[in-house]
Amino acid sequence: MIDLKKQIKKIYHDWSYDEYIFEKKGTAGFEGITYKRFIEKSLGIAKYLLESGYKDKSIILLSENSTNLMACDLAITFYVGKSCIICKEWNKEDITESIKEIDADVLICSERYKDVASEIGKEIAIDVLKMENVEEDFSISLLGMPVKEYDETAKIVFSSGTTGKSKGVMLSLRNIFSGLNSLQKRCHLSHDDTAYMFLPMHHTYASVCHFMYSLITGHRIYISSSTSNIARELIEVNPTIFCCVPIVIKNLCDSYKDNIDKAFGNKIRCVICGGAALEKKYRQMFADKNMNLMQTYALTECSSSFTLAYPGCDDFESAGELYEDIDVKIADADKDGIGEITVKGDNVFKGYTDLSLNAIVFDENGYFHTGDLGFIKDNKLYVKGRKKKMLLTSNGENVSAAKIEELIKSKSNCIKDVKAYIKNDKIGVNIYVGDMDGSVDYQGIIDSYNEMATPYERVSFYRIYENSIDSRLKQ
Repeated sequence: MIDLKKQIKKIYHDWSYDEYIFEKKGTAGFEGITYKRFIEKSLGIAKYLLESGYKDKSIILLSENSTNLMACDLAITFYVGKSCIICKEWNKEDITESIKEIDADVLICSERYKDVASEIGKEIAIDVLKMENVEEDFSISLLGMPVKEYDETAKIVFSSGTTGKSKGVMLSLRNIFSGLNSLQKRCHLSHDDTAYMFLPMHHTYASVCHFMYSLITGHRIYISSSTSNIARELIEVNPTIFCCVPIVIKNLCDSYKDNIDKAFGNKIRCVICGGAALEKKYRQMFADKNMNLMQTYALTECSSSFTLAYPGCDDFESAGELYEDIDVKIADADKDGIGEITVKGDNVFKGYTDLSLNAIVFDENGYFHTGDLGFIKDNKLYVKGRKKKMLLTSNGENVSAAKIEELIKSKSNCIKDVKAYIKNDKIGVNIYVGDMDGSVDYQGIIDSYNEMATPYERVSFYRIYENSIDSRLKQ
């Protein structure tokens, strides 16, 4: 494993006054913070939190992407306790449930989310700190501060999952850095590289591959000011690396068409696309321009380290080559070789915070069962969908989640996706819509579905979510 304490010292001395992380301040352009100042900020925050009694505690971070968020995340992940960055799109109830799920002791929020954080702090027993007010007390001796053990839980990431209910995924430093060598074999990152980051930090790919890995490779990070500004800021930043989801590639291709090579400036080396399969026609558009578009398959439970295509891969059906340092097997394969994708290795998480779920996803040989179906050929992974999902009700009835989801989805063109799940022995659904159209009678849609459903298939509650990029991103 990497000696992280030694690496922090190296960053501090070798790259001291080089600018590292950039973000926009108001209407001004991008402003950078040096590696030296960032390390001082992070270590100063770590010292404050340790002296405040938060060692080994679960700490919630509620914030938009920012330098402050990244400094707090590093401080907690490496030195203090368990860092848990919360999706800024979640409502108060979701955040409160997550705090209870991981038994969090403190919530640190940015100025933007101080009001909702204050409301939560009045309802449940949790300390609330404003990120901007967390004190920094740096001294050079802090460069020798011990980093936590590699197998301790360092991060808790709430996966979007497929059951509608987010699950707390526990990651160690060993998990987090397990995929670095395989990534570097495919897309070697260095101090000469610049990454443009719009992926939110509550997703593993952003917090691990974008941010944590930059502490080793030294690549610079520009933080997107808004998803609506991606196209313009790509030209402004002129990155060498860009990681995204298919909807972003689709929008750029539809806008630039045959000039897709003009979308990223003139220094782009690698465009990494994950979260879902990218349509062949878009992959072909990049190939026609000799651009390096690399498909990845990544899960929160696997620290976003699973597959990534090697440069020049022209197999548009695969999800990329398997990382060399993991053990992947296809379980219960059919005559075509398609079965459930299972994996074992340092990338596989320590377990869910809800310990009762672990027996469901780990088999007797220690393989994690992803719930995805696929096959392997020539070390490439081909994903072919999800296993049939059944919901087991308290009366022992097996209910098809897919059936519920499809029937509700069919009742309105405004509904883009539906996820069914069980909570407190009742069936609920999350309904994802293109936009919040107040004219749609969602209660009427649920009532209509329930009239045709059997008693044990009926939906007791629902939530509506705007189907933004955040909502669609799957780890």
